[in-house]
Amino acid sequence: MVEDRAGGDVGTLRNWSLALTGARPAPEPPPAAGGRTVTQTATPNAAIRDLQTTTSTIAINDDLKTTGVRVDVNIAHTYASDLVVKLRSPQGQEVTLRNREGGRGNGTVSFTANPADFNGTDAKGEWTLIVEDRERADVGTLRSWSLSVTGTDRTPPPAPRARRRTGQQPAAAGQSLECRPGCAPGKQLPHRPGSVHGFLQPG
Repeated sequence: MVEDRAGGDVGTLRNWSLALTGARPAPEPPPAAGGRTVTQTATPNAAIRDLQTTTSTIAINDDLKTTGVRVDVNIAHTYASDLVVKLRSPQGQEVTLRNREGGRGNGTVSFTANPADFNGTDAKGEWTLIVEDRERADVGTLRSWSLSVTGTDRTPPPAPRARRRTGQQPAAAGQSLECRPGCAPGKQLPHRPGSVHGFLQPG
């Protein structure tokens, strides 16, 4: 920005250059062995008003142990640094993705975040994007956002074993059976599936 603060003389900004030096961000680690990624998208087109909070939810139905999270956000707003953007997990943990960055901006706030804070937590449930407008005079719209969760399937609990009926063994030769009322020694007991059968011996 070049400002001329006095009258009488003029000039020309012929050219200028900008050189930035830095390191490339480290690549994202690959998913854990056996891991998989689930992606869901929401397009709320919800109004972002001065000094208010706008939220949108995405449901993850897969029972995963989280090893990575990616969030892509698309917001229209006339002053980017009015905004604080957070993500809340199904367990209620909140992580700030963007905190009043970008100055006036160009009318669009689009960014990607890869928070590691949720690693090791349960992915299943409702995830909530929270957009807070902290200043007056500029408003906007939460157009859309997407959530990608990478994780490993939790091991299901073992199925309960069916109980086996403990059947009685047939009476051995010469074994005396208790004679209940209505029976007589030497009478053959009627056979029923799973029941003891044999001849009663005199007691």
